[in-house]
Amino acid sequence: MLVMFGLIFQFPILIVLSIKSGLLEQHQLKNKRMFVYGLLIAFAMFVAPDITGMSQLIMAVFLVVLFEFSLLISRFV
Repeated sequence: MLVMFGLIFQFPILIVLSIKSGLLEQHQLKNKRMFVYGLLIAFAMFVAPDITGMSQLIMAVFLVVLFEFSLLISRFV
């Protein structure tokens, strides 16, 4: 799980590079924000096996914040 937390922090780099290379467009991600949030939460549920759900919730929150941060960065880069 520690490795997955490390990989999650690479998520903004992946989003920014895919926007700058033309694979994704920023307005597409903004328009489908709820769908992306759902995918991020599902990913967090799959990666963090926890009965109480706290680590899944923490990971999902980090993913959503990093997603929004990567959209902000991609506007200026």
